[in-house]
Amino acid sequence: METKFILQELVNYAEALTSNVGALWQTIGALRKNLMFDNVPQKTQQQPSTELRELCKSKDEDLRKLKYGQGSIVLRTTVTKGRKYQYYQGKYCVNGKTYYCTAKTYNDCFLKLANIRKHAQNLLPSTPCKDTFAEYIREYLNTYKKPFVSKSTFDGYFYTLNKNVPEETLNKPLKSVQTAELQKAINCTAEPHPRAGRTLYDLFTQVTRRAYAEGIIKRDIEKLLIKPKQDPTEEQPLTAEQQQHLLNVADDRQKSIILTYLWSGCRRSELLQLKWTDLSSNGQTLLIRGTKTDTSVRAVPVFVPLQQVLNQLPRNNERIFPFSVSTIRRMFEDLNEKADFAFTPKTLRHTFNQNLTEMGVSDLIRAKWMGHAKPTTTKRVYTHVTDTLERQEIDKVKNGIK
Repeated sequence: METKFILQELVNYAEALTSNVGALWQTIGALRKNLMFDNVPQKTQQQPSTELRELCKSKDEDLRKLKYGQGSIVLRTTVTKGRKYQYYQGKYCVNGKTYYCTAKTYNDCFLKLANIRKHAQNLLPSTPCKDTFAEYIREYLNTYKKPFVSKSTFDGYFYTLNKNVPEETLNKPLKSVQTAELQKAINCTAEPHPRAGRTLYDLFTQVTRRAYAEGIIKRDIEKLLIKPKQDPTEEQPLTAEQQQHLLNVADDRQKSIILTYLWSGCRRSELLQLKWTDLSSNGQTLLIRGTKTDTSVRAVPVFVPLQQVLNQLPRNNERIFPFSVSTIRRMFEDLNEKADFAFTPKTLRHTFNQNLTEMGVSDLIRAKWMGHAKPTTTKRVYTHVTDTLERQEIDKVKNGIK
């Protein structure tokens, strides 16, 4: 009987389509009501807050940039039926799940991504009780890590935990956590990402060591965990010949980037954060805002090669090098092909330290200019026994022999 009614309504729909548009909508409404569509709860889209709307109206692009942990927005291009279309795609990852959104403008995508973050936060599990493994780790990080590391490093701990450690393990009571669970999480993380696996191992050992010392757990789990193997990817500094060859094959823009890395010891992202206001009024020192710890913020001397670069650059932008990370990456890919040997911004940082070592600069001063809290880090990681350094030591011994 119901089927006959629907068919009859469809006939009425076809007749209304050819005669009266008003009757068409009346027929669709009646059909919807009889099929009980109105009883289905409709999803209500959350509207962005007034603060976000005002933020999108701002002309300051730096204010609208997404911060760490807020997702990403990328301009995409697609071709449909021979025509090219551009759109913005937003991406947000939390607890191993990825959410996407698309929009025609950056502002619309920014607002949609804000709604996705709000929706995703509502789906997160409730805060576990204080005797769980996750809560103990949270208290440990807030107490012993947050005051001494940068915000990006601190947030990276939680990102690594949420992405690689199962929720069942994190929400377990601290006393019930098994060593095999932690080792499995370390191994699965270290296989594709050795550095993240090492971070997870260090965090687990530090947390369990303190829990054991406080008497919360009765087993010293730290001694049972196995450190993941890390392939030696030691960066070798460039020789003087390689440095000169690199400057010869580079164009003007690339040369300014290379010289800045070579004579400032910047990390890749630190160079992109340099501003003209970081240069002292007399032009003798440059403030480098560190990206790892508070001690990595340092002032380095502006040596002659770096001073020549700064004098030639235009000052029509707030930043000294108004480039993106992808621009630097493409620039170094091009330079690797021109130079016929592999190197990265970190290689140039190693070269900066090695040049200072061969010039006789003390460990304490080099550690300060490199942004290291301890000189031992500079000696252990960044100092290499090169031919030049070895010849200098040989000459010292020969001169000492009478």
